[in-house]
Amino acid sequence: MLKLKSLDLMLSLSAALLVLGSMLMSPAGNVADVATLHTFWLSAGVMGVGFVLTWQLRLIPAIWFWSVAIATRLLLLPMLPGIDVWRYIWEGYIQTLGFSPYHFAPNAPELEPYRTEWWSQIVFPEVSAIYPPMTQLGFRFLATIAPNLYLFKMSFVLADLMICWLLSRRFGNGQAALYAWNPLIIYSFAGGVHYDSWFILPLVAAWFLIDPPPSSPTAHCPLPTAHLLKSALLLGISVAVKWMSLPMLGFLVWRSLRQFKLLPAICTGIIGLLPMVLAALPFCQTGTCPLIPMNSVFVSYGRSAELIPHFVAQIWQPSLQTNSIYLFPLALFVLWLTLRATRFQQFAE
Repeated sequence: MLKLKSLDLMLSLSAALLVLGSMLMSPAGNVADVATLHTFWLSAGVMGVGFVLTWQLRLIPAIWFWSVAIATRLLLLPMLPGIDVWRYIWEGYIQTLGFSPYHFAPNAPELEPYRTEWWSQIVFPEVSAIYPPMTQLGFRFLATIAPNLYLFKMSFVLADLMICWLLSRRFGNGQAALYAWNPLIIYSFAGGVHYDSWFILPLVAAWFLIDPPPSSPTAHCPLPTAHLLKSALLLGISVAVKWMSLPMLGFLVWRSLRQFKLLPAICTGIIGLLPMVLAALPFCQTGTCPLIPMNSVFVSYGRSAELIPHFVAQIWQPSLQTNSIYLFPLALFVLWLTLRATRFQQFAE
């Protein structure tokens, strides 16, 4: 009985700290200001303590799980967003005007008459779109309704909450809280307004189709062809939203080949690439299909981490002007992982 009361107290405390931290973080979106940044870190610390307390909880009642998951995200909706969302809105907006974001960078002269009051907040205005085509179609759909910050925010948060629902169904609320109550997740979608939840949602759905629960009677059986093709389609949607899922689609193809299933492997590859191809068609009707601006500085050597490039540059200074050299070790690692992994979850992790 004493242990039960202790767990109830820990649950109440962790929930209170997560909600309190979200309330403190909400007005601290302008992290370019030092004083505001300190408030941001303080509030993140409060949320972090609450999150760590949840690690001891094996069972979380549904009312607690969803109340905290939804409340923390709602509290961050008014928060000043990160820098990326203004490009999302702009690229959706110009599509409604008949312009392709792959052919026209934000500072293109042709787009000057259409600049909005928030246009100056777009970063790298000289670079055309780098987000995959299905993402661009999603931006266009939202901008057709309204090029509104909160509409974009809500679309990312709803996808995020759907991921929470999938995880809670598979693992239970206690384990799903590692995602749903994670301060980094909460901030990234509700506060920072990154679109990554759009690609994670179909990825998680594909994972659950490919790897049944260990307790399932089919856990160690070959994946039925129908499940394989559904998984390939979901992975294909994830790839068409963000390139990061592409190696996982490759692993799914390789797994069929390793089982000497040539036709399923071919069908998996075709279905997996189909969303990307179909989504790209509206942007490739002028004889060009510039889905990635390879000539831009941002793509060539834009980085968010400089530690390893710094040491590589001590040996070869020109390496600072290209990121392509890092594709080689990445390819070797993916190849090693592909040969070693037996389950999709093992490869994806």
